[in-house]
Amino acid sequence: MAIGANISHDNSLRFRRLRLVVLVIVLGGLATAGLIAVELGGKIRELRQVPRDNIQWNTAQLEVDFLKLRTALDAAIEDPATLDELRKQFDIFYSRVKTLEGSTQTLNLADNPELRTHRHDLEHFLMMTVPLIDSSDAVLIDALPQIDSWIEELVATPRLFALGAVQVMASLSDQQRTEIVELLRRLALVALGVFGALILTLATMTWQRLELSRRAAAISRAGRMRESTLRASLDAIVVIDDQGLITDFNGSAEKIFGFRKDEIIGRKLSETIVPPAFREAHAEGFVRYTSSDTSNIVDQGRLELIAMHRDGHEFPIEVSISETAGETGPAFVSYIRDITEEKRAKAELQQARDDALTAFREKSHFFAVMSHEMRTPLNGIMSALDLMTDDPLTDKQKRYVTIAESSSQVLLGHINDVLLIERLDSGERTAPLAPFRPVALVDAVADSMRPVAGQQNTTVVTEHSGPDACVLGQSRALQQVVMNLLSNAVKFTPSGKVTIRTATRAAGNDEVELAIAVADTGIGISEEDQARIFEDFVTIDSPYERTATGTGLGLGIVRRLVQQMQGEVTCESVHDEGTTFHVTLTLPRAEDEDRPAAASGPARDTAEIAPLDVLVVEDNPINAEVLEAMLLREGHKVSHASDGFEGVHVASRTHFDLILMDVSMPNMNGIKATQEIRASRGLSKNSPIYAVTAHAMPNEVKEFLAAGMAGCVLKPIRPDALRKVLHEVARDQEHGQVTAQPHAPEETDMTNAMLIDLDSLEDIAALLGQERFDAKLDSFATEAEDVLRQIDAAAAAGDLPALQSDAHRLAGSCGVFGAVALHRELQAIEARCKADDKTAALDMAAGLPQTWEATRRALNTARV
Repeated sequence: MAIGANISHDNSLRFRRLRLVVLVIVLGGLATAGLIAVELGGKIRELRQVPRDNIQWNTAQLEVDFLKLRTALDAAIEDPATLDELRKQFDIFYSRVKTLEGSTQTLNLADNPELRTHRHDLEHFLMMTVPLIDSSDAVLIDALPQIDSWIEELVATPRLFALGAVQVMASLSDQQRTEIVELLRRLALVALGVFGALILTLATMTWQRLELSRRAAAISRAGRMRESTLRASLDAIVVIDDQGLITDFNGSAEKIFGFRKDEIIGRKLSETIVPPAFREAHAEGFVRYTSSDTSNIVDQGRLELIAMHRDGHEFPIEVSISETAGETGPAFVSYIRDITEEKRAKAELQQARDDALTAFREKSHFFAVMSHEMRTPLNGIMSALDLMTDDPLTDKQKRYVTIAESSSQVLLGHINDVLLIERLDSGERTAPLAPFRPVALVDAVADSMRPVAGQQNTTVVTEHSGPDACVLGQSRALQQVVMNLLSNAVKFTPSGKVTIRTATRAAGNDEVELAIAVADTGIGISEEDQARIFEDFVTIDSPYERTATGTGLGLGIVRRLVQQMQGEVTCESVHDEGTTFHVTLTLPRAEDEDRPAAASGPARDTAEIAPLDVLVVEDNPINAEVLEAMLLREGHKVSHASDGFEGVHVASRTHFDLILMDVSMPNMNGIKATQEIRASRGLSKNSPIYAVTAHAMPNEVKEFLAAGMAGCVLKPIRPDALRKVLHEVARDQEHGQVTAQPHAPEETDMTNAMLIDLDSLEDIAALLGQERFDAKLDSFATEAEDVLRQIDAAAAAGDLPALQSDAHRLAGSCGVFGAVALHRELQAIEARCKADDKTAALDMAAGLPQTWEATRRALNTARV
């Protein structure tokens, strides 16, 4: 208590001394203000005296100058030789009048009517006289009498003007003295106000002293509470001074860093918890630091850094640093959190996400590869069946062929469904927007399904309401939706009825609302199964499904296609009574066009077409010869170019109906050659150009189309694929189109588990004849061994561009001669090179010799 009393007494004595000092300051200020006021008055009188005296002298001189002017005029009248003196005295008088004009304006002499009249007379005299004074001597001599008469009229004016000015100045002096007195009075009032303000300030300071005392007590309590909070904080709190010395270290910091507070206080931060690798940068940052505005760490929010434990191991931390005032200078408060577990959890989540994405990509890749793998042997089977139908068959053989063809079509449909789902999931648009009539489209689909429905005694009925509007949309996508729903309904409605209802009505913004319902009287779907009916690979267990083919992808495709068209598909069903699927779409209205609905499936071009003039630009002579044989068999005329330069030259001199352009060629590749042809004025500038390549990634196909190509044909070229391109070109010419519409290449199998494709070899042998085929096969073997040596050299040098080019070149020949295993590995190497995956590309290249040896033996066996 005694200590508290002493502190209170000391504070009271300190404040009394402060009040005394303030009082002395106030009194001294008032005295100083009085002295300043007196001095200010003297200065004002002095400043006012100068212009008044100047005016008095000028007004007195005005009379003198006027008399001198008059004397000079008299002398000039008597003796014209004194005209210069007259002009001189006139100039002096003129200057005096103008000087008084400026001076008197400051004294507001113009407000006096009498003075204003006198000044006007003087100015009028000057205005009339100046032209005469400035004129020639002869003119001036003639005007001297006139000037003399004017001066006589002004004899009294200068004196009257001077007396009036003196009176005005006296009046102004009285007014100025009155103003100064008023100013002093106001100054006194201000001084009293200041004094009162100082007194009030003193009282305020007294009150503030009491308030500060109360606040100091509150701050002391808050400080103790802050210390308790810091000790209980889950985050580590480390405080350092401007020398980098640790001044505070809470309990959480002890747990995180392993140091006790008593052993770390006073030590440098850089020597304790900063890892050695970062200490130099920490020291440099401390030296450069001037304020938080120039710092990359202080007051920059949360930062992720690396810290060091007492035992030496490093771990990640999240830290937030702020600057505050310390006892001897700035201090830095760091709030630190150990994020080791958080980083580990984040890494695990990221790894889980990456694993999921990898699994999804692997799944997509698996579906695509397996579908492709199945399509190649399936295409061989279907082609063989087509060939068998060209020969006479027994009824039993025809039935077997029909069964095989039907099964092949079913399998091909399943494969196409998987590929379609992959394309839809990747965001690929199934078809461009085009005008069509929904009613006609539905009728066409229903007509195509009636024969199938009739086989199981099922009736297909169509009902339409609303206007037969023409809309703009994806007709092929809607066609597949209706086809899948109708096929599903027919499949599960034996000896029943399937009804397709189409309703159209006008919507806002010149749109048409389309509603399609496919209702059947079949087995129906249970309520619990309706929630998952649109999922992939979902089949409902029923007696009928066990006898029907299907993969459970049809409704999944419907869902994706409808969503892609911004529509909605729903299902209503009662078990054992029937099912109704509803599709609703809103489509923009299109101009009416009389066009048939799209066909229910892709039609094969079997009609004969007129012979086309085709240019084959191919640097590989074997590939060129095989392609020529295919074209000649179809009845077309063929010209050759061995590289891009020659292709551009030949195309400029001759018009071709079609140009088949190899992509990878020496000197000038196919893309550059296409651009040159399109930019030229040659005869084949507008001819359709199709890329011919052994492999094309989606981004590469886009590059082909952007260069001006109409499409892409993948190696090995199948007769059907080539025939389709030929028919498209012929059809476009019949319709008057200049070039074929650009489209992406059709899916073609690029891999096979077998070493060679016997069907391809047989096709080539049939085209070339056995003798020429054997010779070309020998040439291929020689080329393959040569290119493989180049690949080995490029791999040894780590030259990915050369490795990619060689692999691409050999892949084309492998495709022609059915070396599918080697073809697959070369394409994989090319893909790895394009992805800049050097390690994988070199590893794959190392296995090529072994694959080639096996392939070569298989080719020799096939030749025998």
